[in-house]
Amino acid sequence: MARRVARVVAAAVIVIFCPSGWLAATTSVGAAATPGDPVCYHASKTYYIDSRGQQVVKNDSTTATVYSFEELGGGELIVPPAGFSFERASDEQLAAWGYPPRGDGSEADWTTTEGALHAQSYDVDPTLCEYPDRYASYNASPIWTGVEPHVSANDFRRVYGSSRIPTFQNSTCSGTTAVAFWVGIGNPNGLIQNGWVTDDGSPQGMFPFFEFVSGSIGVPLTRKPGVGQAGDLVKSDTYFNKGTSPHQVQFNWTDLTTGTVLTPYVVKQVRGDDQQIHNVDDYYDGSQVELVDERLGSTPVRSFSVAGWANMYAARAGQSAATVGSFAYNTSYVTGGSGTILGLSGGVLTSSTQMNIKWVRCS
Repeated sequence: MARRVARVVAAAVIVIFCPSGWLAATTSVGAAATPGDPVCYHASKTYYIDSRGQQVVKNDSTTATVYSFEELGGGELIVPPAGFSFERASDEQLAAWGYPPRGDGSEADWTTTEGALHAQSYDVDPTLCEYPDRYASYNASPIWTGVEPHVSANDFRRVYGSSRIPTFQNSTCSGTTAVAFWVGIGNPNGLIQNGWVTDDGSPQGMFPFFEFVSGSIGVPLTRKPGVGQAGDLVKSDTYFNKGTSPHQVQFNWTDLTTGTVLTPYVVKQVRGDDQQIHNVDDYYDGSQVELVDERLGSTPVRSFSVAGWANMYAARAGQSAATVGSFAYNTSYVTGGSGTILGLSGGVLTSSTQMNIKWVRCS
């Protein structure tokens, strides 16, 4: 849900996880049912890897299943075997299967919830959906707020934080509304981000997305059933891994309330909206990270029960993750329009790891 205007490298449109049962009711695989509908893809290739990331023939309790999406540039969903333990997994195994490393401040994720974390499973092969440029009218969101740590070097490698799925206060405003919570590495020169979207639909949950942007604006999402429920605390995690050749990006999402660790998505190349294949380096700018709450489009804002970020961390190359407040940072918010298009107040760090946000409801 990036807020960009100048084009440098073509953006890859937002891609989200499609829940079971959605695909048949929404569109056909590989083509939009009507202009502007999402285009959804099944994996083009499925194979298995061991704990070192090496491809193997058999599928058993020691191997992960890899779903490769070549139409989207070759990104991979990696599904660990049933019973996989995040607490007992080796660092090598976590890295091979798309999870962020230990030793950088993330240990709490694997220890304080010990025994509670479990990997997402699928009843059918997973599907990814891509959103076309017809939604350009939503692109330049006028209302967002966030914190932007920055460094003089180009060496941010990771950013993560937790935000809670809000409850919409339906009595305060008419019309529909949607909000995105996302983290990202970059700025207008290049942005790699992941997060999730929720709206006032029923059932209210969230659905995860990722996006690559280079100087251009993103595209929004339409409501479809997702995962989680209002009140759940969800962690979003973007990790740019320069330890691989070619370099890769690992996107992770965790519902910390239910303990569900969503399937990671690992990307080395991505198809831009120019239909060309780009390396992830084309979208990387490590001088800044962002943690943002953003209202999509220009629909009226409804009040939320909660908003903001907690457990906000960022990591530079070769360093352990540090609290966002330990870096030089900007807190910013943009309010756009008047009348039914209202903005935000807040965007204030209440501690080095937490930011509170007040959404201004419609009058």
